[in-house]
Amino acid sequence: MGEDSGKPIYSQLSAIQPLGFKRRFRYEGGVPQQVGQWIMHEYSLNTTLVPENDQGYVLCRVRKNDREEKKAEKRRKLIT
Repeated sequence: MGEDSGKPIYSQLSAIQPLGFKRRFRYEGGVPQQVGQWIMHEYSLNTTLVPENDQGYVLCRVRKNDREEKKAEKRRKLIT
């Protein structure tokens, strides 16, 4: 599941126009223990700063969300 609009990222030199946007996605499929276990951050440039034919690129960072895993482990311990 992703955010509807990205969070603007501004340059340290200018806060007038964002350089790009950051969106966060969370894994929702699979077994219930895996929901929220993987997080993807998507970074994209502001379309006004990129030539029209180069607007289809984003940079993504995927990481395992250890906090969700620890929460699930605590829940399992409480149940047993």
